[in-house]
Amino acid sequence: MITRLLTLALATLIALAGTGEAQQKKIKRERNLISLEELTELQGHNAYEVVEKLRPDWLRRSERRVTLDTRRMDRGRDSRGIGDNQGEEGSTDPLADVATPPLELTVFVDQTEMGGVQELQRLRNDEIQEMRFLNGSDAQQRYGPRFAAGVIQVKLKNS
Repeated sequence: MITRLLTLALATLIALAGTGEAQQKKIKRERNLISLEELTELQGHNAYEVVEKLRPDWLRRSERRVTLDTRRMDRGRDSRGIGDNQGEEGSTDPLADVATPPLELTVFVDQTEMGGVQELQRLRNDEIQEMRFLNGSDAQQRYGPRFAAGVIQVKLKNS
């Protein structure tokens, strides 16, 4: 009798532990992906609002990149924004001859470049299959040096 009770208690504990693990896995979200499941939880929003609510870090990463790059670009300029010897032979500035890529996060919809993050405001979340964030280095590897600020890839449901 005691063995049966212990076996039953052990089986119950194992079943409850398995349920807890399943719930934890469901709650865990990928930081560089917004899935269809997450999109359906937020009905009546545009894609920009979804990113703001679920992955605001995507937007902050881009802002930090712009701030850092702007500081680098401003180095060596006087109060009027005029550079000193930039691009001239013998310049001591190692960035003087480097072309600066656009500093804005870029949005691709179904592999077509659409523009900056403002493009996300035009997309309803019920049209979207998933959204994926590529950091600057991954975006540059995939799309080229112009995308140093990063990319948000949007895949629509009908594609």
